[in-house]
Amino acid sequence: LCSCGLPMSQCELWGDLDNGLDDSWPYGVSPGLPFRSLRRAGAEALVHDPNWARTVARNLTLYRALSEKAGVDVIVDASKDLSRFYYLYRSGRVRLVPIYLVRDGRAYMDSMKRRGMPSWRAFLRWTRLNEWVIRFIKSLNGGDRILTLSYESFVSDPEGTLKSVCERIGVAYEPAMLNYRDVVAHNIAGTRTRFDPGPIKPHHGWRDRLSRRDRLLFSALGGKWLNRRYGVR
Repeated sequence: LCSCGLPMSQCELWGDLDNGLDDSWPYGVSPGLPFRSLRRAGAEALVHDPNWARTVARNLTLYRALSEKAGVDVIVDASKDLSRFYYLYRSGRVRLVPIYLVRDGRAYMDSMKRRGMPSWRAFLRWTRLNEWVIRFIKSLNGGDRILTLSYESFVSDPEGTLKSVCERIGVAYEPAMLNYRDVVAHNIAGTRTRFDPGPIKPHHGWRDRLSRRDRLLFSALGGKWLNRRYGVR
């Protein structure tokens, strides 16, 4: 279901977008290599995947179709598929500006605790994921092109943060960009909040919910240092 409220087949953007795409759409745009396998083997393992050329071609066809249909030059891809990103990056056929969004580890611990995960395991998962992404980034030639953003900085200064993003991708900032609640969006994946996005504001509920014991655990395991390492401000 698209965030405009209609099934993809009836959506004005996605409805007839499959014209020109093969029968595997929408599944053929991802290499399908599990994140776990990529993490074990390393980013270079992707170059040996026999689906390389076909996957890149499908993505380029999709991007071109979206660009033409929507009349835009910039597409925000929030799929967060590392194997897909690496395919496109290595192809050199599309200009990518990867954005790495990080969040305070204590907020992550609180979120995972509310899903039933023990605090210590949530901390380790937060650390493992961030360390893996850092290693993944460093494995790329030109990895310095990746823009790292702190969630906390973004919600405290949306305009300033968005201006830095616009500067990096080479488009002019416009105040209307922050009026996302006034336009009809066409997001086809994500949480239910995409149907009714709230205002941009800090969320500090973890400060009330996270116990003193959990805070001490976070500090004892080096969480404050890791926050700084990952770019949390």
